[in-house]
Formats: sequence, C-alpha cells, structure tokens
Amino acid sequence: MPAYLLDTNHVGLAVNRASLVGERVMKARLAGIRLGTCLPVICEIEAGLRQVRRKVKYRRDLDHLLLQVRLWPMT
Repeated sequence: MPAYLLDTNHVGLAVNRASLVGERVMKARLAGIRLGTCLPVICEIEAGLRQVRRKVKYRRDLDHLLLQVRLWPMT
C-alpha cells in the first residue's frame, strides 16, 4: 500500500476540502492510500492560523483533515 508524507503546503491547501489538493487527499484516502505528516508541519499550520480570517471554520476543517492524515514520527 503506498504512503505519502504531506508537507506544509499540501496540508495547508487540503484544509479546504473543495480545493484541488483537498479533493485529491480525500480521493487518496478512499482509495486506501496512507497519508501522513509530521509535527513541524502541524506547528507551521498552527502558527499560520493567526493569519486566517475565518479561524473557527479553518480550525474545524483542519481538525477534520487531521482525522484523515496520520501524524508520523520524525524517524
């Protein structure tokens, strides 16, 4: 089974489920592909949250995305 590590750019874009990246992430998950990210990416996304206009919606969408994407260790 293939697995992909998502960087900050991909996670940030995938938060919006209607975006091209968001759609591809959901299709990949439905196809059984494992997706993950790492703690530095989550930290960058959290820091960037300060610049988002609709913080509550972004947080809700981010939480939904993180149910689909595993947090992988740095090793």
